[in-house]
Amino acid sequence: MAIGEVGLDFFHIKDLPDKDTEIIKQKKTFLQQLSLAVVVGKPLVVHCRDAYKELADILTDVDPNFKGAEHLRKLQADGSPGTLHCFTGTWEEAKRFVDLGFCVGFTGIITFPARKSNPDAQAKLLEAVKNVPLSQLLVETDAPYLAGGIHRGKRAEPWMGETVLEKMSVLRGQSIEILAKATEENAKKLFRIV
Repeated sequence: MAIGEVGLDFFHIKDLPDKDTEIIKQKKTFLQQLSLAVVVGKPLVVHCRDAYKELADILTDVDPNFKGAEHLRKLQADGSPGTLHCFTGTWEEAKRFVDLGFCVGFTGIITFPARKSNPDAQAKLLEAVKNVPLSQLLVETDAPYLAGGIHRGKRAEPWMGETVLEKMSVLRGQSIEILAKATEENAKKLFRIV
């Protein structure tokens, strides 16, 4: 169905003494995973944390040392190149991937209250939910984590995606039925389910 989760995660390496070495290692590994996706003809499920710019730079050859645009073009030719799984960034970050044909998946995080330490982050995430085109929108639970709404703190189950749809409906001004149908069709298209 897909190659994933693949990507970059800089959140867990912030305090490592050899952080730069780890970043290079992650970028090299991502390019190998991107190449594998092309070989087997599968879209990517991309995990990205604190590295949206760096990941997009790889996919668009902005990073001169890690060029992935040729692989990306091959994935685009087969359909959607993949999805940004459990997206937590800003609309500006999401837009770079939307423009490359990626879907964007949102989880129960969109139902969480703003963190006191960084209240702008939640507002910026909700702006992304509002702006991702309906044709590239996905709903996720990230089971067993990130249950949303009244289920927060409990084990996430697939049926809890309904709370994500409810929040999306409020944010986007679209009915749950429209969002459910569109996200189902988007998932089928992405994963090439007939």
